[in-house]
Amino acid sequence: MPRKCCICNTSKGVKYNEVPSNPTLRAKWLSVIPNKDNLGENPVVCNLHFQESDYDTNSKYRRLKRGVVPMVIPHEELDHEPYEEEGQKERYLHFFGTQVKEKNAELLEVKTQLRKVEGHLKHVTKHNGGIDAQLEALTKLLQQSKEESKKKTLDLQNLETEIKILKAMCHRQEMSLKSKDKLIQELKEKQKELQRSVRESKKSKSLEDIELKKGKSSLAKDRNLQMARIKLNNAKARSMYMEKIRRLQKQLDILKAERKDLDENVYYQNLENLIINMDTDRRAAFVLDQVKLYNKKVPRYSDLTLQECIIWEDTDPSGYEYVRSSDLLTLPAQWTMKRHLGPMDYDEVATSKTDTLSANFEVTTMSDAPDLLQC
Repeated sequence: MPRKCCICNTSKGVKYNEVPSNPTLRAKWLSVIPNKDNLGENPVVCNLHFQESDYDTNSKYRRLKRGVVPMVIPHEELDHEPYEEEGQKERYLHFFGTQVKEKNAELLEVKTQLRKVEGHLKHVTKHNGGIDAQLEALTKLLQQSKEESKKKTLDLQNLETEIKILKAMCHRQEMSLKSKDKLIQELKEKQKELQRSVRESKKSKSLEDIELKKGKSSLAKDRNLQMARIKLNNAKARSMYMEKIRRLQKQLDILKAERKDLDENVYYQNLENLIINMDTDRRAAFVLDQVKLYNKKVPRYSDLTLQECIIWEDTDPSGYEYVRSSDLLTLPAQWTMKRHLGPMDYDEVATSKTDTLSANFEVTTMSDAPDLLQC
């Protein structure tokens, strides 16, 4: 038995879509079908009841999008206006036939345009026989750039791991520095107490000298002996206190040196900030690329560095050549930038590129070079 559309009973020259098995979507399809007598075991709907926008353009096969419902006459019109099956079929065929004719006319226009484009491409191919060779070279360069990007990604991951380790070490050093600062504070307080005790001992010594002068002559020898003992004890206490002060001063110098070493770890923190901001900050990406290219015999520049250097060399050639020749920065040569731009008329490219980039980007001139060198 031939398959027929359960809406318009069409059986020739069309393609069918089965009613979905999803309960919710199946109920929606069945609710819009006017004649329930045409439903069989496997009801189908022809493609005349769907628009081109109802199909998934990303699919390899012609499949409907999810949630699409066929296009039919509403139930209200069916209740007030009954129709014959054959007459309804003719109306549907006439309506969708006109749409098919319009689509065919559009397809003919597209085909004629495609023929013109193909003729133009054949003409261009005759005059540009070396495009295939250039395409192969560009493909090889693309593969090499992909491999280099993989290597750079691995290097970046290793660098991030090292930075995490350095960050943990800095955190531990910071905690130890806090404890050492607390110890230094306690040592300073002890030093103040020792100095206070030394002053008190000096006061007691002066008082004893006065009392010795006012004492009786009979007790002079005893007093002198007592004062000698007191002086000896004070001298011993003072030497002991001074030794403690020297030890505390030595510990203080050691802690200051450790504090200075910890402050130098700020450079690692700055390097971490450069890596974090390399995707959003052009200067950070440029400086990080300079760090990667340091002491490399054959530097491989990133696209961002090449673009910035092209702008720089175009706006200030003498300044760019001075920085490059003095090895203040690792900058690409002019032929490297030309190779990055590809085969083209460089006079026209320089003029158009300067006008375009000056309107869209903040151009980095020699006035910005000291900031880059400081970083």
